[in-house]
Amino acid sequence: MSRITDIKKDDFKGKNNFLAERLLEPWVNSTNSNRGQMFSAHIAQIIGINEAEPPLINTGFENQVFNTSTLGYKKLSGNKLILHKLVKNKFVYYLVVKDLDTGEIDIVKRQEGINLTEHFGIQYDNTTIDSLEVGDEVSDEVIYHDDNYDSEMNAQYGVNLNAAFLSYKGYTNEDAAVISESAAKRLGSTFVKKISVIINNNDIPVNLYGDENNYKVYPELGEKFTDRKPLLAMRRFNFSKLLDFSKSSLQKLLEDDHKIISHGKIIDLDVYSNVPLENLQGKPYYNQILEDYKSLRSFYSNFIDTLKPYIENEDIKVTTNLLSEYNAISRFYYSEEGIVKLTKEDSIFDNLNIEFTVMYHDKASVTNKITNRYGGKNVISLVVPDDEMPVIESINGEPIRDKTGIPVHADICLNPMGVINRLNCSQLIEMEINFISQNIRYRMEEMDSYEDKYKLANEFVSDVSPRTGKFMSEVYNSLSEDEQKLLVDEWIKNGFYIQQEPFWNNINIFDLGELYKKYGITEKYKVKGIETPLIFGEIYYMRLHHLGKDKMSVRNAGVYNYENIPTKTNGVKYSTSYVSSTPIRLGEMETSNLAITGTTKHILDLIDLYGNNTVARNELVNDLLTTNPFNPVIDVNLNNKANNNKILDELLFCIGVKLDIDTEDVQEHKVDFYKMNDEEIDQYLRSKLDE
Repeated sequence: MSRITDIKKDDFKGKNNFLAERLLEPWVNSTNSNRGQMFSAHIAQIIGINEAEPPLINTGFENQVFNTSTLGYKKLSGNKLILHKLVKNKFVYYLVVKDLDTGEIDIVKRQEGINLTEHFGIQYDNTTIDSLEVGDEVSDEVIYHDDNYDSEMNAQYGVNLNAAFLSYKGYTNEDAAVISESAAKRLGSTFVKKISVIINNNDIPVNLYGDENNYKVYPELGEKFTDRKPLLAMRRFNFSKLLDFSKSSLQKLLEDDHKIISHGKIIDLDVYSNVPLENLQGKPYYNQILEDYKSLRSFYSNFIDTLKPYIENEDIKVTTNLLSEYNAISRFYYSEEGIVKLTKEDSIFDNLNIEFTVMYHDKASVTNKITNRYGGKNVISLVVPDDEMPVIESINGEPIRDKTGIPVHADICLNPMGVINRLNCSQLIEMEINFISQNIRYRMEEMDSYEDKYKLANEFVSDVSPRTGKFMSEVYNSLSEDEQKLLVDEWIKNGFYIQQEPFWNNINIFDLGELYKKYGITEKYKVKGIETPLIFGEIYYMRLHHLGKDKMSVRNAGVYNYENIPTKTNGVKYSTSYVSSTPIRLGEMETSNLAITGTTKHILDLIDLYGNNTVARNELVNDLLTTNPFNPVIDVNLNNKANNNKILDELLFCIGVKLDIDTEDVQEHKVDFYKMNDEEIDQYLRSKLDE
C-alpha cells in the first residue's frame, strides 16, 4: 500500500468518496471515530468566511479536496480568446469566449455573488475577470474565486483562533464558547438571498426611496439599505381609502402595507412582465420599474442577437453551458408571436414579478455555531471586547512586552471538560504545537540576527514536520536578503504553516514532551486575573450555517387551524416579516431532559397543558418565564378546553355519556426542587424509581 503522502492529485481526482473529509483532519489516529465522522458531516455545513485563512496546522490535502469544487472558482482551461462582453448591469455581465485550439464557443457569467439556498451564498473575488477586455487571450487562468481560496488558489475555509480551555463566568458549559469581538469579526460571512415579489394590478408600490419629483420604490443596484425601512412596500388599492393614495401619503409607510424586509445591497435585479409595455407607461409608481425593465429588454435583445449566429451555424461548436444560458434568457424575451406567459410557483401572475438578489455581510454572533476539525461543535454563548478576554502577562516566566507577533489575549474560551467528554484530544495536540510555536516566535523577536531567527524557526518546524522544514529551507534560500527578512517577520507575526498528515507520521503526545524539553519551555502562560497558569494556542475553526435567528419564533403570534394545531408560517422565507411566528414544539430531546427531573406523570401533565389547551399553553409559558419554572401553577377549567375535547364531549353526549374531568388539587403532585437539598432530591428520585 502506498503512503498517504504519495497519493497524487490525478489519483484523487474524481474520487471524492475516498475519505475526502477525513483528509482535512490532522491526527485522525488520535480522534474518537464518532467525532471524526461528525466532522465529515460538519464540512458539508460550513459557510464561507470573509477573512478566511489557511490552517496553521494543515494536512497537505486541503487544495486537493477543495479543487474539486464546481462553484468556488472558474478556470479558463486551454487558450481562450474574449470575443464579446455582454453587460446586464454594474454587477453582472457575460464574456463570450472562443477556444483557440478547438474553436468551441463558450460563455462565462460574471457575478458579485450567488445564492446557494435560503439566505446562504458566496461572494466572488472578480479582480481577474474584471481586468479582461474584448480581444484579450487567456491561458489556463482562474478568473474568479470565492472566499475559500486565496490569490494563489490555496484552500482556506476557517480561521486560526487563539484558544484557551477555562470556565468563563458560566458561559462555557456543555458546548458553549465565549469569543472575542475581533474573533466574531474574523468569523464574519457573506449571505446572498433571492427575494421574489409579485406586484398585482391593484398593488401600488410605495415611494419609499424617492421624493415628490422622483418616484423610487426600491434602492438602486449597489445602494446599501437597512431593515429599518422595507426593501419594497405595496399598498392594495381601495376606493374607500382614497386619501391613502395621495402623493404625500405614498411617501409614508402605513401599517397595512405589504412589506418586503431585508438589508444589505442589491447585486442583481430581474423584472418579468405578463402585460404589454404600454400598460406600464404613464403610471408614476411604475417609473423606476419601467426603466429597469427597458434596460433588461435591451440586454435580452443584445444577448440573443449576439449568440444566435453561433448557435444557428452548424459548423460552429458551442458548449452546453452556452445553450443553457441562451435558452434561459430567451424565455424572458418577447417573441414575434406575442407575450410568453410567465409563471411563479406554477401559477401565471397577472402583472409584474421583480426578483432581487441581495447580499449582506454578518459577523458571528451569539447562538451561531462553529466547529473545529475534530467534531468539536460549539455554540457561541457570549461575545466580549478583546480586553475582557483572558490576557497573557508572562511567557515562560518572563513578563510579556508589547510585541506585534504574539497574540496577547485569547480569541475563544472553551469548556475544559469538552475534550474529556468527546475524546477528541487531537485538538490539544494542535493547540500545544501552536503554543510552542508562539514561544519560539517570541524568542525570535528578541534576537538581533535574522539568520539566527531563521535557524531557530527552521529547526523547530523540522522537528515537528521534516517535510515542511525542508520546503521551508528551499523557499528561504531562493529569496533575496530583503525578501528573507520579510518572510521571517511574516512568520513571527502570523505563525508557521506546518503539515501534519491525517493518519500517520504525525506528532504524538510523547513527541510533544520532547519538544518541551528541547526548547526549554517549562512554564505555561501567566494570565491576568487567573491564578492557574494556562496554555494558549491556535485551533482552526469553521463557521456552520446554523444561525440562532433562523430558529427564533414569536410564539404568541402563532396561528391555529380548526383542529387546534399550530400552523407554520412562511413570512421569513418570503421576507415579509422580521421573525418567524411558526410555533416551536416540545420535542423528544426536551421531553428526555425533563425526564431526569421528575416522574412520567409530570411530563405528561406538561405536554397535555402545552399541546391541548390554548389558554393553558399561554399561562404555562407565562409562568415558566416569570415564576418558579419547576413549579408552574396553571388553573385549568372546563371553559378552556381544546376544540378536539369539545368535539369529543359532543360525540359522547349523543350516546348519553358525559366526560368528567378530575379537578383534584394539582399542587398535590408538584415538587419544588428549589426548597430541597441534594440529599432530599436523591431520596425523592429513588422513591419514585421504587414506585
